[in-house]
Amino acid sequence: MSPSLRSLCFGLAAWLFVAVAAGPAFALQSNDSCANAQPIAGTGTFNFDCTSATTGPEGQSESLCYAFGSAAINFDVWFVWTADCTGGAVVTTCNLTADDTKIAAYPVGAAGCPAANSALACNDDTCQVQSEIIFQVVNGTSYMIQVGYFPGAPQPSAPGQFQITSTGNCGGGGGGPNYGITSSMDYKDPFHGEQDSLGNVMRESDMCMPPEGVPGLGGGTGIHILLDGADLALPLYALCTNPQPGTPCFVEVDGFSRGRDHLLQANGGPGTERDFLFFSVDEWAKGDPQNPQVPSVTTEGASGGQEASADVFKLVDGLFPGPIPPPNPSGEGPWGNIAVLDGDGKRSASGFQYPGCGLKEPNPPSTGPLNAGSNSDSMNLFEGGAVEAGEVSPNSPVFFSLDGNLQDILDNTSGSGSSFANGQFLPGDILMSGGQGTQLQVYATSQQLGLDLLPFAMFKDDIDALILSDDGDGVYEPATAPYEWLEEDVDMLLFSVRRGSPIIGQLDSIFGLPICEGDILIPPVNSGGGLVGVTSPGIFVAAEAMGLRAGRDGKSVSDDLNSADTGGHSFYDCNGNRTEDAVDIANGTSDDLNTNGVPDECEDYVELCSGQEFASGLVGLHCPCGNCDPSLGGFTGCANGSGLGGKLRGSGSTSIQASQADWFTLSGSQLIGSQPGLYFQGNNAINAGSGAQFGDGLRCVGGSVVRLQVRFAASDGTSNTSIDIDATGGIVAGQTKYFQLWYRDPNTTPCGSGFNLTNGIQVVFGA
Repeated sequence: MSPSLRSLCFGLAAWLFVAVAAGPAFALQSNDSCANAQPIAGTGTFNFDCTSATTGPEGQSESLCYAFGSAAINFDVWFVWTADCTGGAVVTTCNLTADDTKIAAYPVGAAGCPAANSALACNDDTCQVQSEIIFQVVNGTSYMIQVGYFPGAPQPSAPGQFQITSTGNCGGGGGGPNYGITSSMDYKDPFHGEQDSLGNVMRESDMCMPPEGVPGLGGGTGIHILLDGADLALPLYALCTNPQPGTPCFVEVDGFSRGRDHLLQANGGPGTERDFLFFSVDEWAKGDPQNPQVPSVTTEGASGGQEASADVFKLVDGLFPGPIPPPNPSGEGPWGNIAVLDGDGKRSASGFQYPGCGLKEPNPPSTGPLNAGSNSDSMNLFEGGAVEAGEVSPNSPVFFSLDGNLQDILDNTSGSGSSFANGQFLPGDILMSGGQGTQLQVYATSQQLGLDLLPFAMFKDDIDALILSDDGDGVYEPATAPYEWLEEDVDMLLFSVRRGSPIIGQLDSIFGLPICEGDILIPPVNSGGGLVGVTSPGIFVAAEAMGLRAGRDGKSVSDDLNSADTGGHSFYDCNGNRTEDAVDIANGTSDDLNTNGVPDECEDYVELCSGQEFASGLVGLHCPCGNCDPSLGGFTGCANGSGLGGKLRGSGSTSIQASQADWFTLSGSQLIGSQPGLYFQGNNAINAGSGAQFGDGLRCVGGSVVRLQVRFAASDGTSNTSIDIDATGGIVAGQTKYFQLWYRDPNTTPCGSGFNLTNGIQVVFGA
């Protein structure tokens, strides 16, 4: 359901509540109250009946349950569930009801009902309007499960079912990053020839990992090599002893896979809910201008922040199973993408921040052999402990393609010619390596993939992205129809081709559309509905469906798909609802007031109300006299006489029972030295966290304001509180409070008021 419809439903919810309260009393369900929760145990499918349930007072104001303007769960019934394993437990209504459900889990309270603000997990929409949560459990321990409906949804007319399962051996669930990632560069990358964080020289063959192995905010300290050209058994790797940016070593890897990529499902069953497609694009990508309604790479791409080439995007949920054609002209339906990983993990010119891979940004489009930033030229996702993170061996091979010598009409440069140089392979061949000391082999020829249909063409088709699930025998057994790879002894292979490949413009074998470099392709579909007589690849996911430009007219330039991979889990899912954090934020099911890509409910401290203005868009309001902080170094207030905005940060424990050594503390920086400042507290964020102009800054915090402490800034413009803020502010467990710092700027005041304010902070306090 769209956020606008959610708002309408939430508005109707108040009317419905009054109407129900004024009407005849409902007969209580036996488990309508948490005090009479129905006992259940173990995994399995359980019935629930809300047809005559009331909306009880418990579990109606949990911060984890806040979605689309309401934390409430209507017409709720209660269960007390005893876990039969230790680890992650999944509770879901997906594919078990058509109703608009909402579910939550809690520890069992002292009196049976859960304590306020104790929710372990809560979710409204995971699979359309059904719900799913995942939370950590201990074998033999009991938990409260609340099953109900979104406020505004009608009283259900029929019972439903929910299912409880475990993740693996009841382990591996919960929040945090679900995937690690490796990526390679091209020879034009500024990293080419530099040392990684372990002191090894990086080349265009190497698969590199983020600083901590998984994506993180802030860019980290530098990437490191997981697999290099020797692991891929590239003959020319040893000769590249002094690589330089802009000069190829002739070992450039394009498509890459360990042959264990997530297998895409064929139907609308439970597995389909976990079929995700991730991809990256080159620095010239602009998005689809024909369908402005479709989410695209525009904000980060060539027409926006110029950072798309190092980012990872995710195809919006709900499009699989394919094949997926271009959107209809109105752009209606679930089309496009959501950015889920950033190149460097730093705040971009578009004003947003999300976990990054340690690459270099920005990378504005430019001709010639040197790039200012990184292209994620190939990409591979893996779960912790998976084969993708292990060594290459004959029993655990690696699959990849090598770069050809195509002329890029936008870069005005040629490819490296690595495919021919390492054994006279074609750039459309998929190669297989068993590691160092083995011989490079052809796993799938370009002809098997429907490429190189013009044998006498000057240039050969060049594979760019590769997704492969081999059945384990290392022998390519092609699927002749979509999802035939679900059968025994058939392999799933999807790919894209590089800009300039001769196959571009040829009709595909599924839709009869001209092929573009942004399409995800499958080998020729000669049965199962394929076009008779067409031997070219089939379009499995059209570029436009991913929010990319597609020059179907044979004249327009298309966006180039650099890399792709499939997955069955979200990259980041900190709130444990098994939905991508980026999707939660984009859909409005989670707030992200500090625009750092992390749902606010997952953070102890949330900065808000920025006085910074970015190249594309504005976080917060314009500062009073255009005195926005021009830096991208995290949230600040409006600029003061130093040219920068004052920063407010929180530290210490958010528990109201913390000892003095662990008190929650507020700290200010980038203030005016030797000038006084007032730390204060409020109950709400003004203007939904955007603030209102006040003095030289923005007033971010209001509602029952409490003056906490006056502190003079040191000469370096820093100060911090020294009091027990919990006691001074009268804070109790479960409350959300907002904080800000007012400070004087009498001599250099930009707007003439003589005072300014920092950004604000939101803090949730616990017991």
